[in-house]
Amino acid sequence: MRTNVILGAGLALALVAVRGTASAGCSKDSDCKGDRVCSDEGKCVAPDDDNKPRTKPKAKTKEPTREEPKAKPKSRYSDDDDDDNNKPVRRRTSGPDPNEEKIGIEAGIGAPFTIIGVSFGYQWKWWYEGIITLGYGSSSASGSTDTSSGIINASARASELTFMGRARFWLMHGNHAPIIEVGEGISSYNLSTTASGTFGDSLSYTRKGSPAFTFIGAGYGYRADGWFRFTATLGAVLPDTTLGDSTVSSTGSFTDADRTSFKYAMDSATDGITKVQIYGELSVGALF
Repeated sequence: MRTNVILGAGLALALVAVRGTASAGCSKDSDCKGDRVCSDEGKCVAPDDDNKPRTKPKAKTKEPTREEPKAKPKSRYSDDDDDDNNKPVRRRTSGPDPNEEKIGIEAGIGAPFTIIGVSFGYQWKWWYEGIITLGYGSSSASGSTDTSSGIINASARASELTFMGRARFWLMHGNHAPIIEVGEGISSYNLSTTASGTFGDSLSYTRKGSPAFTFIGAGYGYRADGWFRFTATLGAVLPDTTLGDSTVSSTGSFTDADRTSFKYAMDSATDGITKVQIYGELSVGALF
């Protein structure tokens, strides 16, 4: 009987020890048995809502702000900021449009073999123009020779009708620019004169021809933003061919020697018309 009491008391103490161990301190959930967890006080407790381990809330992330688009810088070619499609309007503020084609007319004085001329011009790009010119001019040549009737002096005059084509290059964009031009042309001459001798005799001289020539010049040009333009050019004419043959006729007592001498003198004088020479031209035009 006493033995049974002792055994029962020992079993009770063992159960208390086991229960005390079960409720003893812990440092992590694995120290607890079953589905118990380690509380903040270091005890194994049932996993209820109040004893669930609290996790540190995540910091709120700052949403990125949308930046306003920066205004586009003004173009130096624009008069307005934007058009209806929010695209820059590209306009030249000075000088001709670099890609604009124009046609028009020009009038000038002093072109090769020309007193006054009228031109048709075509601007392909701002730096290039093609020009066709029709001009009227006049030349003269004087000669002197000794004949059987004495000294004969004569002056032959020629009317010139000239047709030429040229290319004009503008070396700078803008209203003011240096220019260079090169061209080819042909000029039609009709020279004639009649000289009288001492006794009423006469010598008549005629020479015709259509010599071709090349010319090159440089100068200054002005182009307004609109239609007006002005050029001043100084250049050289380089004849490619000479005048044609001449004929001489006479009346009265002039001999063959007189006619030959007179022909030679006048040919030498008129040859100078087709020598290398300088030209200076001023022109104004309207191209649209």
